[in-house]
Amino acid sequence: MIRVYIAMPYGDDNDLATRQYRTEQSMAVWHTLSAAGFAPFCPLLSHFLHEFRPRTREHWLAQSASWVDVCDCVLALGDSEGIRMEVALALSQKIPVFRMLRALGDAYGMEL
Repeated sequence: MIRVYIAMPYGDDNDLATRQYRTEQSMAVWHTLSAAGFAPFCPLLSHFLHEFRPRTREHWLAQSASWVDVCDCVLALGDSEGIRMEVALALSQKIPVFRMLRALGDAYGMEL
């Protein structure tokens, strides 16, 4: 299976409702990718871990970076400081980055 890292804005400074909404959006993308046959990784699921036991932003960014390293590609939807860091890391390792679901599907011959 093709491992896809889903990079989407979270917004550490936003209120809980905004962060939760963004997490739900990323889960919808996860389900779309999974149904198409990809093996997606959704770092925003750490939202629930953070609400249970908060960690520093640096902790979560380091966790995310370690997952970018093992993915086959990155799907970057939106823009944020975290996404820019994840994209830069991916590109430095020659990991393909896609900005749209359709482009990702087309690259791997899968319908999205």
